[in-house]
Amino acid sequence: MKGKKLGWGLLYGALCLAPLVATAVMVGWFLPDTIPAHYGVSGQVDRWGSKYECFVLPGITFAFGALMLLVAWGASRSKKEDAQKGLKATLIIGAVGLLVFDAMTAFFLYTSWAKVEDLGKMPEGSIRWLLGMIPVFLIVAGALMPRLKRNYWIGVRTKWTLQSDAVWEKSQRFGGKAFVVAGVLCLVGMFLPPAGMFAVFILSVGAAAVASIVYARREGLKEQSGKTDHV
Repeated sequence: MKGKKLGWGLLYGALCLAPLVATAVMVGWFLPDTIPAHYGVSGQVDRWGSKYECFVLPGITFAFGALMLLVAWGASRSKKEDAQKGLKATLIIGAVGLLVFDAMTAFFLYTSWAKVEDLGKMPEGSIRWLLGMIPVFLIVAGALMPRLKRNYWIGVRTKWTLQSDAVWEKSQRFGGKAFVVAGVLCLVGMFLPPAGMFAVFILSVGAAAVASIVYARREGLKEQSGKTDHV
């Protein structure tokens, strides 16, 4: 068990620190003082900024990794028999999420170094490869959501799921399926033109989120109604 904890700790440490170290090296020696700071829907630069803005994403990455470790620590303290499943699911979701953040950091460090003004002129498939990691994350996270233990940070979190283990478990199963479907649709959308691809991303993920919240509310109200009937 200690060996597994050490392994996960080393993995998270590497995934959290690598973007910070890479960004520090790039900012210190390679990046120009002014870099493309934001791109519009057209893929054109619409704002230039300081090279030190490159630390924002690695900072978010580090915070995300710390949060997932905190959630995992909470899951490990549960005395339920399936607590280890919840712990492992949390750690895997966090690791895949960190990989996505790390890839995004590498991508934006490159566009900053090359001073890319038009993302449409990037090497063929580079942006699709980066965006393709998001549906993979959705599929992995969705598949593991039913194993998550009740918490305030990840999963389908509403007042109904946080008040009841039964509603939590039902909602995570439903939400997990919804986000797997959304991930598959996003993968299919990768073959569409950019406008269609982004539309599929937004609509499918939004629909999965809304459907999960509506389902959780329905199950929560059903449980409350059942308790009232028995009083």
